[in-house]
Amino acid sequence: YEAMACKKAVISADTTAIRELFTDGKDILLCRAGDPQNLADKIIKLKTETALRRSVAEAGYNTFKKVCDYSKRTKQLSSIILEITK
Repeated sequence: YEAMACKKAVISADTTAIRELFTDGKDILLCRAGDPQNLADKIIKLKTETALRRSVAEAGYNTFKKVCDYSKRTKQLSSIILEITK
C-alpha cells in the first residue's frame, strides 16, 4: 500500500485476496507466486514500458485513495467496533 500511496507501480503475487481490490494490468501487475522468472519478466516489463509503468502507478494511486486510505480504513474499523459493542 505504501508504494501505491507514493504513486509507484506495484508488482504482487497473484492471489484471490489481492484481486478483491486490484485489477491486473490496470492498477497493479500480478505475477505467479513462487515463480522467479515470472517476477523477473514483470520487472522488465515495467522497466521497459514507460507508459504502462506510469498508468499502473497512477491507477494504483487512485485505487489506494478510493479503498485503502488509512483515514477511510480507520472509519470502517471504528464503525465495526461501534456496531459490535452495541
